[in-house]
Amino acid sequence: AATPIPIKAAADSPASKVAVLLQCFVARIGLDGYALSADMAFVGQNAPRLMRAMFQIFVLRNCGGVSAVLGLARAVEQRQFPAQSPLRQFVDSPIILRKIEAQELLSWEHLLALSRQQIETLLKDPEAAEGAYRALSAFPRLEVEAAAVPVGGKKLKVSLLIRAQPLNTSTPLWVFLTDLTGEKLLFARPVELRPEEAPKPISFEAELPMPLQSYCFLNIVHDRLFGVEVNVPLALSGLRLPTNPSTPQPLNASTPQHLNPSTPQPLRLPR
Repeated sequence: AATPIPIKAAADSPASKVAVLLQCFVARIGLDGYALSADMAFVGQNAPRLMRAMFQIFVLRNCGGVSAVLGLARAVEQRQFPAQSPLRQFVDSPIILRKIEAQELLSWEHLLALSRQQIETLLKDPEAAEGAYRALSAFPRLEVEAAAVPVGGKKLKVSLLIRAQPLNTSTPLWVFLTDLTGEKLLFARPVELRPEEAPKPISFEAELPMPLQSYCFLNIVHDRLFGVEVNVPLALSGLRLPTNPSTPQPLNASTPQHLNPSTPQPLRLPR
């Protein structure tokens, strides 16, 4: 059977075996045989922490693609592929999931904006529509206000305010700032929103991507849940960078004059 994620290694290599076991673990596919069951148990015990460690390495080394690595870590922890509907995290009914995922032209953003009547029309089942609508209402919607100003000639100060609705429990988020291509991570920081606290402004400084690009991207993503993410482009082309201060001028070469402090020097007044 074909795996959801293609495997490029040779069929008889250890890397292929690990890839197959990992995808079977995420897809919740059981394997027969004592040896395969033992290998699957080993993968289930170690894969989540190894993926988290890989994500932390990407953050510490400012590597690009950090959001994709976080998505892989969540896929192993939630046992769900990123291509599947985020509704699987709250809905167990295969009938509801099959009907929703069959709508290929219905994006996740459009699904969140549907009313209960529209979901009922889509599913053609009032009871299933009620369960799907309750699950969709539990997903926090992120609202972000961001502004960027240059600090000096090589740094960028970003100020942002994050709101989440509804916010019933603590919501762990990650704030990523990447360059235009996404190949370089300029800043990463974990943020936690609590329902008992009012939204607090967040500010940080990051290195400007040089040569100066037209945009950089602010990515706010949930640490554990799929479907809770927002991308904010920050325009850099209109920024007026301060000029660098002038460098000190070297001293002119001159012959030093030695003065004898014991000999009074005549005072010369200007005429």
